[in-house]
Amino acid sequence: MNVIKKIAIAVATILVLLVVIGFFLPSKVHVERSVNIAAPPEQIYVYAGTPKRWPEWVAWKPTKWEFPGAETGVGAESKWDDSTGGGHLKMTKADPQKGVEYDLAFAGAPPVPGWIRFSPEGATTKVVWAFDAESSMNPLNRYFCYFALDSLVGADFEKGLANLKKKVEAESLPAEAQPEKPAAENPPPTNLPESETPPAKSE
Repeated sequence: MNVIKKIAIAVATILVLLVVIGFFLPSKVHVERSVNIAAPPEQIYVYAGTPKRWPEWVAWKPTKWEFPGAETGVGAESKWDDSTGGGHLKMTKADPQKGVEYDLAFAGAPPVPGWIRFSPEGATTKVVWAFDAESSMNPLNRYFCYFALDSLVGADFEKGLANLKKKVEAESLPAEAQPEKPAAENPPPTNLPESETPPAKSE
């Protein structure tokens, strides 16, 4: 009995410690990924600033998309349905040279701010995709946000940015990189050289 009692006390102590630690974990979580794209910002903005184009490059694949509001820029929206209940995104700031900011809300959750920002880096544009979230006082929620959220959401950001890079760069290949058309064959000569001119027939 003493052994069982000691084990129970040890387990209870560990659980209490975990709960206490959970309360002291950071409440705010920042997730960020970036990629360099060989294209000007305004060309990337065509995809990032237009919710209707997001299905072409983002990693998640909802069962249904809707696009109320404006076509692009501030006020443009997207709504989607999936197995988790879906979500809603609305553009709050937009600049073809600097990027976009948006509010993202999943079903039953308050909106969180996110952004896709552009900055020149040599011959490329650095694209940073990030968002900030704040967890509740629930220790389990804080453990999840602190230890799992970055890897889960970050993986989707990485895949989406890779898709965006591939799509944009495929449209911005320089002329010398485009496949060359085969040269036209030289047409056959229409006039014979004087030395090969057939002799005139005598009557």
